[in-house]
Amino acid sequence: MAARLLRRVSHDVTPPSPPQCRSQAARIDTMVEGTPQADPELQRFIESETQRQRFQQVVHSVTDMCWEKCMDKPGPKLDSRTEVCLVNCVGRFIDTSKFVLNRLEQNSKGRLGMGE
Repeated sequence: MAARLLRRVSHDVTPPSPPQCRSQAARIDTMVEGTPQADPELQRFIESETQRQRFQQVVHSVTDMCWEKCMDKPGPKLDSRTEVCLVNCVGRFIDTSKFVLNRLEQNSKGRLGMGE
């Protein structure tokens, strides 16, 4: 179950195809040659890749954290207790992240309403 959850979380993280990379590299070369403004498509690509990289970092961080917390001794397969621990750990992380983001958003809206 934990492996399925992590697969589902990381499913959208796929590297771009080589032709797309070559196309983007050509655009970067054009920018370096003196084009004053970056191509909007290139900017979207860079933003997308940056988001993808951040997501991968979060997945790796959560995986490491939950692995250290739940894995007593490595074995040939996960026992049910360890699997439940991993699923709960990931779930708590997601719930906590949502809570913190909502709280920050509320604080931000409150400050904007006060004129800060």
